[in-house]
Amino acid sequence: MGGTGGRDSFGFLMVPYRQRVSIHQMTNHLHKQRRYPSVRIVWIFFILKENRVDNHGSQSTPVISELIDSIGSPLSYKIQKLCVFNSPHLFRNSHYRPHYGRDHDTQSNDEILTTRGVLVILIGLMVLLIYVTLSSVTFDDDTITKTVLGAFNDWRQCMIQQVDSARNEPQKMKFSPPRGVLVILIGLMVLLIYVTLSSVTFDDDTITKTVLGAFNDWRQCMIQQVDSARNEPQKLWNSFSKIVRHCTSSTDVSRINLVPLENSDEIKYFIISDDVTTPKVVVSLGIGEDIRAEQKLQKLLPNGSLFYGADPVTVTNAELFSKIGTFFPLAISRETGRYQSHIRLSNGAYEPMTVVNIDVITFFTKMVNHTYIDYLIMDNEGPEYEIVPMIVIDDSFEQNNIIPCQMNVEFHVPPPHDRYGKFATIMWKMLEVGRYGILHSVNVGHQRMFIVNFDNPYCLEKYLEQYFPV
Repeated sequence: MGGTGGRDSFGFLMVPYRQRVSIHQMTNHLHKQRRYPSVRIVWIFFILKENRVDNHGSQSTPVISELIDSIGSPLSYKIQKLCVFNSPHLFRNSHYRPHYGRDHDTQSNDEILTTRGVLVILIGLMVLLIYVTLSSVTFDDDTITKTVLGAFNDWRQCMIQQVDSARNEPQKMKFSPPRGVLVILIGLMVLLIYVTLSSVTFDDDTITKTVLGAFNDWRQCMIQQVDSARNEPQKLWNSFSKIVRHCTSSTDVSRINLVPLENSDEIKYFIISDDVTTPKVVVSLGIGEDIRAEQKLQKLLPNGSLFYGADPVTVTNAELFSKIGTFFPLAISRETGRYQSHIRLSNGAYEPMTVVNIDVITFFTKMVNHTYIDYLIMDNEGPEYEIVPMIVIDDSFEQNNIIPCQMNVEFHVPPPHDRYGKFATIMWKMLEVGRYGILHSVNVGHQRMFIVNFDNPYCLEKYLEQYFPV
């Protein structure tokens, strides 16, 4: 662009935004420089960009209408009325609708689509959209996305209605070369918007696939190792913790940081979310007069996190657990009834006793009453052989809208002798289903293990994706 006018037309770029002139002054300047097409494009891009970033699109309507007025290139009055300015999303207030000083009711003006201004606006919008795509400012807000899609849906429905009424008489459509260019530009702009909105979830999808890929590698390793030993259940019992260590350390699940929290006689493991504001839900089945791990966990969780505990022995346990949460004097098992359990007495000894049991589904749906159980701690002396399969194999929990994300589980050593076989069956079927993974296991006579849900989107986002950045 040559001449003084060309240089002056870009002078506004040297002025800090907060010191720039008003929209009316800028559009008047544009009107004076309208013989330079590139000036229009830059002005449109700049004005739309500044208004979108500062106001999230709330000022785009007056800006667009002023630009249309100022460049002297109006749309066909009929098309405006039908498909653009009557849209509640694109032009919400009649105050901002363009006005023209000449008569647009003649047949010639109704049939001729003036493309110059539309082309300029579309090019400006495309430049803006490219800018937004390449910058960190993305349409990642659901409200903005729905507004954009709503506006284009209104336009699409209008266009379908108008084109459908004329498509049997092609001569009425009169697609001249400029109109063909306009159609192509509209198509490109819609495609670019689609790509932009789709790319919002691209990073999340990539992270999720990386997490699932890591757990798939772990699972294949475990299947290979367990398959060779599952026909000898006692051998599998004795070697299981070694298998878990091998498959965890040799795959990318080793990235996941497990926080060890110690109580009086064991260490429990937890993954702490990088979400430090959302309260978490912790459920302990079997208290055993020891809540040291829960107390340490409470200090690591956001304020307002909820703790629920159940144990059939009320002495000491009720008073102890009430310091951190809600205590239920119940034994939890697969079915409601009176069953014999090994109960830990206050002197530390275990004694078989017949106690009242409540079924685990009723306990979680009626008493805990939370969908997502962030941390489940199970040390309830036997029922784990019935409850764990309901979570990791049968889908009984998920069907009742109960989603545990992390579990510390203690599988108690036989007798009865058939527990070796039960353990082997549970581990094999869990690997076959492929929704939960074991990241830590230690054999201390009992099998103590840490299990994580890598299938549910909530659990993935809250606990696992933080360790797999793109």
